[in-house]
Amino acid sequence: MREHQLSIQRACRVVRLSRTAYYQPPLPASRRDAAVIAALTAAVARDPRWGFWKLFDRLRVEGRPWNHKHVHRVYCALRLNLPRRTTRRVPRRIRQPLTAPPMLNQTWALDFMTETLYDGRQVRLLTVIGEGNREALEIAMGMSAAESSRRAGPERARRAARPSVRGPRRQRATSEVKRRSMDRASPI
Repeated sequence: MREHQLSIQRACRVVRLSRTAYYQPPLPASRRDAAVIAALTAAVARDPRWGFWKLFDRLRVEGRPWNHKHVHRVYCALRLNLPRRTTRRVPRRIRQPLTAPPMLNQTWALDFMTETLYDGRQVRLLTVIGEGNREALEIAMGMSAAESSRRAGPERARRAARPSVRGPRRQRATSEVKRRSMDRASPI
């Protein structure tokens, strides 16, 4: 203003600044929000697991007049909005690569799948896959799991040279147990 020899009133009008803002500069955020900061830190120290809305409601119950936008701005500035880290409950397992068996018909994988027909009925499919060459040995269809496992050719199980069977959750069973269950279930 002194360089251009303008009055304060004219200079404020040129830059569209009110004279009140010129004479009274804004307080720093730490002084302006000191009461909100103190109330939030006290509430977080008392209940550290509470989120923003629960803290804001508690401040309102205590009679604090601040609106949620002001409190949320301070809440974020204090970096209280970061997600809380929780401990993992399930321990990590060591990953082991699946190995292909050296011979065919040594290991089979079987799994149940469900399909829905156009008329709304559900069909269960039992798929038997040879892991040596990833060939689908059999796909048996039935309206229930028991019916589709009954239809999964027991003759193919009898022909195999004692394969181990791997289910959907990597459970292994010997072929004798499977053979016995298929023999009991087969209508032959």
